[in-house]
Amino acid sequence: MVIIMVPKKPVVIRQVWERNLELEFSLIRSAVKSHSCISIDTEFPGTVIPDIKNRKFFDLNPEETYSSMKANVDASKLIQLGLTLSDHYGNLPDFGGVCFVWQFNFREFDVEKDLQNFSSIELLKRNGIDFSANKMYGVRSQDFARLFRGCFGPNCTWVTFHGGYDFGYLTKALTNSDLPRDLGIFRNLLSHYFGNSMYDVKAMMEPFRFRGGLESLAACFNLVRVAGKSHQAGSDSLLTMQLFMKQPQLNGSVLSSSHPWRSWRMLYCMNLRRAGCLMVFVRHMVNLASPVADTITIRSEEMRRFKQSNRDMS
Repeated sequence: MVIIMVPKKPVVIRQVWERNLELEFSLIRSAVKSHSCISIDTEFPGTVIPDIKNRKFFDLNPEETYSSMKANVDASKLIQLGLTLSDHYGNLPDFGGVCFVWQFNFREFDVEKDLQNFSSIELLKRNGIDFSANKMYGVRSQDFARLFRGCFGPNCTWVTFHGGYDFGYLTKALTNSDLPRDLGIFRNLLSHYFGNSMYDVKAMMEPFRFRGGLESLAACFNLVRVAGKSHQAGSDSLLTMQLFMKQPQLNGSVLSSSHPWRSWRMLYCMNLRRAGCLMVFVRHMVNLASPVADTITIRSEEMRRFKQSNRDMS
């Protein structure tokens, strides 16, 4: 099986505003029928409510991790959402010889008034986010949620990179309310909106000792940005998808014949304590029972071959 994931055609990041929201969702609806693997990335105002006890992330239990994420998501507003669609082989949707990735710009965040982490906002400004344009022309979250809910079916696969906050902000938009207090209720909301096929690329890398941010991990696999800038949601969602599709390509011993990524479900239950916000409590959210998970094991010899294949490609 050959997984492409280096686009051979031009890739355009479609900027989505209120004026073209309906049009862009019509394109997404047509594409998702054949491109049901979806990577998401969000941009938001950073951490605005730090842990009052100044504890390290890895010291928090799942409920505490969720509580911290909830406090920050409830107190701030979504700035951008990126969506990249792919088929089983890493091909992006083709619209007349050009591949599309979508970047939704939201209007609710007011950089002059709303709670924010100053360094995070400055980083977003340096990377080209125009807060005044968002406020004037951006998408209304309620309009986005209405169209989003009717677009994706239960058979979609969802991909993130360190994605607890991505799912948190997206769930807040879809429900038009603060996140629930109870982690179990949040789990049920995730299953309702996204099904049970959710993956975090950062968590998938942990068993193989690959660590770092999105940019540094992509560099380890000789992946380059083919469109957009870092810290913009559309471009980051595309790079996340590229990195996700790289996993089964490098370790053929755990490939599934029909869905290359299915065999990675087992990684949900490995080394979660160091795997990022979502993965720390994902074992409470996702039903891990599946024939694939029951039959696949990741052994030390397979890890060695994985690392060796990566060195050979460098």
